[in-house]
Amino acid sequence: VNVMLTRCRKGMVIVSNHAFLHFGAGRSTMVGRLGSHWENSYGDQTWVDWRNVVEKRADMPGVCGTAES
Repeated sequence: VNVMLTRCRKGMVIVSNHAFLHFGAGRSTMVGRLGSHWENSYGDQTWVDWRNVVEKRADMPGVCGTAES
């Protein structure tokens, strides 16, 4: 994880289950704590539904969604 964090240039996309990181065992992990911090800072923008990613409607670091919402 340390190498992953130091290599980020534009941002980071973590694929996970929201409930696992918010309520489950992942809550106490570093990624869970980062998710909590991002939720407090950015609210609903923190989480993107996988369907929006597949349909190219999700804006992610370095990649803007191209499909109409």
